[in-house]
Amino acid sequence: MNHADMQRQVAELQMSPTMGLLCRFAQSMPIDPKDPEDIKTALTTATLDLVRALDAKRIHFEHDEDNAMLHGLLLVAMQVIFDGRFADAVKMVRPQ
Repeated sequence: MNHADMQRQVAELQMSPTMGLLCRFAQSMPIDPKDPEDIKTALTTATLDLVRALDAKRIHFEHDEDNAMLHGLLLVAMQVIFDGRFADAVKMVRPQ
């Protein structure tokens, strides 16, 4: 997906209540996109909170596709946090 396609899709979501909430969060919780440590800190905090909520069954899905999308996003976040070595980190903690 190129930049123009992403901008178009974001524009289509401008009326989304979720996007509005994210915009308000962005104003109160600035993240420097050029600072890898800032990105990792923000991802770590949000990801760990989401994992805890999922494990505690506080997040529910009506559709398997929604569940898969959130888990896909969590996997991407974990790969960024662990510099692409998330699977190796998990193997150290949970050997197969």
